[in-house]
Amino acid sequence: MKFEFSALNLNGIVKGLKAAGILPGLLEHVSEPVRKILQSPYSERWYRGELMTELWLKVGELHGWNKVEDINYDVTMKSLGPVVRPLVRVALALTDASPAAVFSRMGSLASTAIRNVEFGWDSKDKNSGAMWLRYPDPVPPPFVEHCWAGIFRTGSEIVGKPVKVERFEVTREDRQFTFHLSW
Repeated sequence: MKFEFSALNLNGIVKGLKAAGILPGLLEHVSEPVRKILQSPYSERWYRGELMTELWLKVGELHGWNKVEDINYDVTMKSLGPVVRPLVRVALALTDASPAAVFSRMGSLASTAIRNVEFGWDSKDKNSGAMWLRYPDPVPPPFVEHCWAGIFRTGSEIVGKPVKVERFEVTREDRQFTFHLSW
C-alpha cells in the first residue's frame, strides 16, 4: 500500500496556505489533481501521498523550505493539535513526561493525518533518541525533512521542552528516514 494523507490534514494545509498568502499563486503551479484537492479538501477521506509530495515540493521550490516548515507547524498546531493534544497528555501522564513518550507513540498520534507509514523510536538516553519513519515507496528526502521539522516544533510546545533535530538521516533508498533528537 502507498502512503496516504487525510482530508483533515489536507484541510489544515489549505488553511495554512491561505494564511501564508500563497494558495492563489500556488494553484497556478501544481498539477490538475493537486489543484482539485486544494479546492475541495473534503471531496475524499484519504488522498494518495504523491499529491502531498508534489504540493510540498512545489511550495519548497517557490517559497523555500522554511515556508514548508512554518506551514506544517501551523497546520499541526491548529488542525491536528486539538485532536492529538489529548493523546499526548495521556502519554505524558503515564510516563515521566519525557518527549520520548510522545515520539515512541508517533504512529498512533499521526494516524489522523497519514497512514501506511511505519514509525519507530530508539531511545538513546533520557534526553535523546531517534525517531524513524518508513514509507512504502521512495519519497524525496527534503519533503520528509522539512515537513517533519514543523511538526517537531509543535511537539516542543506540546511537551513543554525544546526538541532539537540533531541530525536527519536517509536510509533504505529514500524510504526510511531517521531524526536524531535531543531535549
